[in-house]
Amino acid sequence: MRGGDRYDSLIKWYAHIYGPQWRIVKRQIEAESSFDPLAVSPKGAMGLAQFKADTWDWVWTELLGVDPSQRDVWNPEHAIEGCCLYDRWLYDRFAEIPDEAERWRFALAAYNAGRGNINRALGHAREACDLPGSFKKWQDAGSRPGPWQTWDFASRFLPLVTGTNANETIGYIKRVMPDTNSIAV
Repeated sequence: MRGGDRYDSLIKWYAHIYGPQWRIVKRQIEAESSFDPLAVSPKGAMGLAQFKADTWDWVWTELLGVDPSQRDVWNPEHAIEGCCLYDRWLYDRFAEIPDEAERWRFALAAYNAGRGNINRALGHAREACDLPGSFKKWQDAGSRPGPWQTWDFASRFLPLVTGTNANETIGYIKRVMPDTNSIAV
């Protein structure tokens, strides 16, 4: 990870402001772009944090009320801030996952595969535990916990949602959060 050391101060600053653990963000950026601020994926994701244009615009407009034209996806500082902001927003969307490290895994999986896909995988995982697949119905039924609240269990159902693309997301989580100590400061 030595190549990304030049971004450590920015990663630490924005992680401090928005809440993700900076080491997670650093590994995430390494997995996304190998610290290349000019990286472009075959699917059109851009910059250090590999944002697609629509997500980039949404993050700034909806989460900060900032005109996205005032932020440059190729600017490392803007990319790092956007990444930390979006990571935190995704983390907050998975409140049904009580363990902090597990919740970060789900948030990062949503960053990689899309929140809707991860929610659908969670629905399948709940159903495998004889619980309602729908989040709302699960809540109405008493919010019973279970193994479905772990990434290891829920990720088994991701292929039902994303097909062979599930392997990319599962590998991504292994690279970004290889163990439960990943959130240690």
